[in-house]
Amino acid sequence: MTGLAKRILGPRAIIAALSGLAFVVAATCFYYHTVEEQLFDERDAHLTEITMKVADQLRTVMDVGLESASIAGAALAETPLTSEDALIERLAQLEKAADHRGSIFVAFDDDGSYCTAAGMTGRWVAKGAYANAENVTFAIGGLPYDTINTYLFMICRLPAPVPVGDEGRAVTHLAIASNMATIQEMLDVAGFGDECLTYLVTPEGQRIYQHTFGRKFIGTPNVLDTTDTYDFVAGGNAGTLRTAVADQGTECLEFRTAGGQDYFVCATALRDASLMLFVPTDTLSVGEGNFLITTFGYFLVVAVVVVAMAAAIMSFISQARADVALIAQQEEANRRLGEANRALAAARDKAELASRAKTEFLSNMSHDIRTPMNAIIGFTNLAETHLDDRARVQDCLEKISSSSNHLLSLINDILDMSKIEHGKLQLQEEPCDLRAVLRELADMVRDQAQAKGLTLDLDDRGIEHSWVVTDALRLNQVLINIVSNAIKYTKEGGVRITAAEEEGAYRFIVADTGVGMGADYLPEIFDAFTRERNTTLSNIQGTGLGLAITKNLVEMMGGSITVESEPGRGSTFTVTLPLTLAERDDAAAEAAEEEGAADLEGLHILLAEDNELNALIVVGILGDAGIRIDWVDNGQKAVDAMAQAAPGTYDAVLMDAQMPVMGGYDAARAIRDLPGTHAASVPIIALTANAFAEDKQRAFEAGMSAHVAKPINTKELLAVIARLCGTGK
Repeated sequence: MTGLAKRILGPRAIIAALSGLAFVVAATCFYYHTVEEQLFDERDAHLTEITMKVADQLRTVMDVGLESASIAGAALAETPLTSEDALIERLAQLEKAADHRGSIFVAFDDDGSYCTAAGMTGRWVAKGAYANAENVTFAIGGLPYDTINTYLFMICRLPAPVPVGDEGRAVTHLAIASNMATIQEMLDVAGFGDECLTYLVTPEGQRIYQHTFGRKFIGTPNVLDTTDTYDFVAGGNAGTLRTAVADQGTECLEFRTAGGQDYFVCATALRDASLMLFVPTDTLSVGEGNFLITTFGYFLVVAVVVVAMAAAIMSFISQARADVALIAQQEEANRRLGEANRALAAARDKAELASRAKTEFLSNMSHDIRTPMNAIIGFTNLAETHLDDRARVQDCLEKISSSSNHLLSLINDILDMSKIEHGKLQLQEEPCDLRAVLRELADMVRDQAQAKGLTLDLDDRGIEHSWVVTDALRLNQVLINIVSNAIKYTKEGGVRITAAEEEGAYRFIVADTGVGMGADYLPEIFDAFTRERNTTLSNIQGTGLGLAITKNLVEMMGGSITVESEPGRGSTFTVTLPLTLAERDDAAAEAAEEEGAADLEGLHILLAEDNELNALIVVGILGDAGIRIDWVDNGQKAVDAMAQAAPGTYDAVLMDAQMPVMGGYDAARAIRDLPGTHAASVPIIALTANAFAEDKQRAFEAGMSAHVAKPINTKELLAVIARLCGTGK
């Protein structure tokens, strides 16, 4: 070693180098340990959240099943069961009315004898699973006559045994058995594919159901006996998992199999069992982007320290300029690290805000959907118990109608928002009379305002050209949302609607004297799933989607929407739309008046509808109008009826879209292909719950003449029949 090298690598330099190396080793060990803990916490939280959501979905299925079984059980007791055949017939009626697809109704007695709606009878050896319980859910490998499928049983004890015949036998329990294949998609976790393995186990760990995509991950009947043999590396040990399952708790742990593969397992309570999800550690990658940022920060700090150590070793031969450069590098590194941390915090805050908004929305939706459903069920029961009191029944029917309309509006809001988010909502623009749209709107909501003691004023004097090209239905939806909100949140005073034409655009202003909104909420008013906190506390119903849908519709029309509001001084919404002028269509107005006045008595219509309740509704509506109805329950029978009928027998065909044997679209095409001019020209009206624009287009492509959506609007249906068939005979 030369003298120069010895001078450069003196004792102090060696000590500094060794100190730097020791620091780097210590920092690396600390970093590895910290990142390992953070990775486990992130994966633990992610898998726990997914497991809880899957469990919540299954609990909902169980709750609905138990509630349906309870309602059906009460209905079973209303009719005397003179024989086992009468029991089978009544079970079939209840099963059809409940319309639980993929499910069967099973009646049990305390001795384990059972009877199904399909007429299957026998003795069930698993009676101990329900004999001493009021309500219970569990999964079994199959029924005595169906050993292939797995069923989820939701069993409800009847309030009192229901006698069957005169032999002393009585039904004590009613069950809804849902084929697990119909709810299996709940267990398929998006993003995990077939890597997520699901088990339902008893508190002792005994396997009662598995969804493992055909893989034998755990081959023993007792899942916990197998996991006891694994090497647990984080979150606890095998005893921790066994305690969580036994005590119906929630735990997430990481283990290594005998083959050396790392897995996460999360267990949580699910009524009388536990749900267990097994996912490979490599699959749980969510949130690791955060760790990359953390990694960058740690290694950046380590690099800075190493550079500082190197600078210290070489300081006696370096110039002051190198020290300045090092300080600048440190400051830049700190600045970048600070920016990265701030960006990470902002992203976290935004994600938490979105999560809270969605959680509040789901909570509100659960409340808002259950409220009208409770009213519908409650007033139906009241009407059934007061059939001899016409006034009481009429009041119940009015409340049922109001609650049904509210429930339908909630569902429509959710469907509209979903289609908007996926870019599938389409505008149907055509000429319309703007004044007529506004006046129909005012007539529609005036009763709502007057019921609260409010005034409702419409000023359309500023409209010079009334006929424009637009989607009248969506424009009406925009204004209805705003006006309905104004009435909803106004206790006294009134609402004023002003419409005016301004330089090729139309301006609609809705002003109220209601409660108003705070300045801090106005920037969020058009966001989906949001409601100002005090509106929830005031028990005012709403999904938090109405104004979000309104803003999206306005922007799709090429317009804009603004709001001004102050607490206690009301709100003013302004919608501006660039509408194209159109020629006045007097012929369309006259045709509409003729439609409304048409006499339909004597018309003969063929109805194809597989649901008996829906068919009875249509028969009742059209029967009151003097129309004769022939009803068939599938598309093939409709085709056969048209083929066998003499020309002119039927004035029109009402066709459901989804039916067994042959669907409505195929049936319409088959009718059009029948020989003779009558089959080619007879009006075919789609009467279906498939109500989107693409559903209407599909109906027309199948050869149908018109489309009417369910739930049925009586006036709309009669108007369509009048337009296509003319007057009666």
